[in-house]
Amino acid sequence: MPGGGACFGLAWWEDDASYDAAVWDLQRKSDVGSVSASVHGTSMIPAVIIPVPLIARTQSAACKDMARELRQFITGSEPRT
Repeated sequence: MPGGGACFGLAWWEDDASYDAAVWDLQRKSDVGSVSASVHGTSMIPAVIIPVPLIARTQSAACKDMARELRQFITGSEPRT
């Protein structure tokens, strides 16, 4: 007799990514400030017959935020909306 199986369920977990950077003036050899970026997300794997992972991209988002913060700090510009 043929048989089959199925998977039903849900798993989730929290993901965090935080980065800090010190900005130095190399000509004056001094620390001129710092910037930071933190991102929080939830990853999950819903399963109805087959599991489908939905992974939060916290590291990528935090890296992009850090690049934006550094650009604003160095250029002295206001945040873009």
